[in-house]
Amino acid sequence: MKKTIIFGALAFAFISNVAMAQTIPDKKHEATALKNYPTLAKRTKAELLIFKNGKELKGFKIVDCEYQNIDDDCVTTSFFGGINLFNPKTSKIEAYPVVFNMGYEWYDYEILGLGDKFEVDTPPLASPDGKTIATGFDSLDEMTGGGSLTFFAVKDIKNPIAFDITCQPLKWVDNNSLRVKCSIPNEDGNSNFNATASKDAAKQWKVIPDKPTGNIKKAYYPSEGN
Repeated sequence: MKKTIIFGALAFAFISNVAMAQTIPDKKHEATALKNYPTLAKRTKAELLIFKNGKELKGFKIVDCEYQNIDDDCVTTSFFGGINLFNPKTSKIEAYPVVFNMGYEWYDYEILGLGDKFEVDTPPLASPDGKTIATGFDSLDEMTGGGSLTFFAVKDIKNPIAFDITCQPLKWVDNNSLRVKCSIPNEDGNSNFNATASKDAAKQWKVIPDKPTGNIKKAYYPSEGN
């Protein structure tokens, strides 16, 4: 028997410098996103068209995965919204299209138009100046395994800064400071805490919990090798 993933009603939020809930976007989400970003995407009867600066970037044909074989890993794509990022070529902040791809027991968020393929497991959150993207969730995701707090510099997108702890970006305070909600394992399950991720004097990222108690450290630093 084919294994089916069923999702109920889901919450919706736009991409901005404030985080959105980790949810699977539905048709209502896409309809609102299409209305708010008419220059970035258009849905026709046959496909989803994605644009940047008036030029078509990519087209995703409409598929019905209900009758596809599981081994084919049928993928559906929907328009998730726009994210404001700094474009080094124009020295301006521009809206980039974000699509949501969903396959068999996996999904990701993809920003188009960056030049390199950019896919992440959780909704991307851009800093006010559009030069940094933060991703992560406050617990490991059963479908993707995503959760670790990660920072991507738009000018060096291939070399992210990642932490071992799982944290969800909540809101950018400024270009170098981000409020996060984190969790770490303990004997009873998890210790949950709010914290601030910010750059120190050496411009290195670190996470400082609001109240370091029990097994919660005073500071967390990027994973070894980052």
